[in-house]
Amino acid sequence: MDLSLAIAQGFHNAPRLYGDTTVRTPLRITGIKSGLRAAGDELVFGVYDGITGLWLQPYRGARDNGALGLVQGVGKGFGGFILKDLAAIFGPIAYTMKGVHKEMNKGHQPTQFIRRARIAQGVQDVKALDDEARKKEDDKVEKAWQVVLDIAKEFAVVKDEGFKAKWRFRKEGRRLIKEGKFESVGSAAVELEEWRRGQRLKGLR
Repeated sequence: MDLSLAIAQGFHNAPRLYGDTTVRTPLRITGIKSGLRAAGDELVFGVYDGITGLWLQPYRGARDNGALGLVQGVGKGFGGFILKDLAAIFGPIAYTMKGVHKEMNKGHQPTQFIRRARIAQGVQDVKALDDEARKKEDDKVEKAWQVVLDIAKEFAVVKDEGFKAKWRFRKEGRRLIKEGKFESVGSAAVELEEWRRGQRLKGLR
């Protein structure tokens, strides 16, 4: 499995070596579901990017750098056609195998133990607080939970406005997660205020 995965990832990332900026970031595989999705994406987008690159790369090269860019684009296009199609051949098998492997190892990982230990530690920390400190922590939790509910409410409004709005919502959500907007309550609250001012969701409503 490791060898096939290394070969697939090697073909996938090889176009980066000669400056191909269209190489897609692969999905993180955590189980069979994400493994199958990564396999499907590699097959579809590998073939698609390899074929469309034959004319998109020369076009972009000529647009940005003239005749020299056109020649470079032709080289990138043919290189991508070979390497991305090879990744589309090896990737589905390798990613599916990795997904199965991850799924089988889930029961052997100490995730549940770590989660229970952290919950127990949190309970002990709360018991050790005095009344004033406990009230402050309760207020923080309530404010954080309210931010979560408000964001869910904003998203629900968009999702109820049809397929197009729902597709844009999913795209916007992926972008926000990638930018780390939901990594903390503070950043999520700032993002929520921007939505309410119409800076984020004006294109979705």
